[in-house]
Amino acid sequence: MAIDCYAGEIIRERSIFPWWNHWPVSQQIRSSGRWALAPDRVSHSSLAHIQSWRPYEETADGVTMLMLNGLTEKPAEALLPLAKSWLSPPKMDVEGEAFRGEGFDPAERAFVVARLRRDGPGRATVVLQASKESPAVNPVLRIRRWDAAIPRVEIDGRPAAAGQDVRAGLIPGLEGDDLVLWVRGEWTSSVRISIAPAGGTGQGGSR
Repeated sequence: MAIDCYAGEIIRERSIFPWWNHWPVSQQIRSSGRWALAPDRVSHSSLAHIQSWRPYEETADGVTMLMLNGLTEKPAEALLPLAKSWLSPPKMDVEGEAFRGEGFDPAERAFVVARLRRDGPGRATVVLQASKESPAVNPVLRIRRWDAAIPRVEIDGRPAAAGQDVRAGLIPGLEGDDLVLWVRGEWTSSVRISIAPAGGTGQGGSR
């Protein structure tokens, strides 16, 4: 993959950069590729584009491409662990019969766990086999069909209270509520994350 400058479709009397305001952002008609004529609505530019970008998924209806991006004040070399954690995520082991690991989803940057039995133990324990080449950086867990309240969390056996370093939320669904858990931290060795219903009963929801 290579990134180079985008220098096409520039109209100098309007802008020193390529400039568009086409559908679906600011036009109600299909107008992909429409150049902006004036700064009167939402618009965008392109400073660079990616060559030889392999699709994540291709279907008869479209192509899905993935990119991890954001804003930071860190130098480029400081972002290597984060890039490695996405491109070469650590192996995930899930303990217990009530849950099954479904691997890492790069589209969500999340380790996915499925609940198999609603009547089984509610505690899920996930072990990320992190290493220097496959670090765990601010890992995210998505537990499908969690069907319980925001949980209690332990990291390597120590309680981790919700706050700046541990955040959780529920995504309602037809088959049950999914739990999304975000943990701040960086690991290059194995880390164990245990999640249990806040009531401490060890059992899941009643649905």
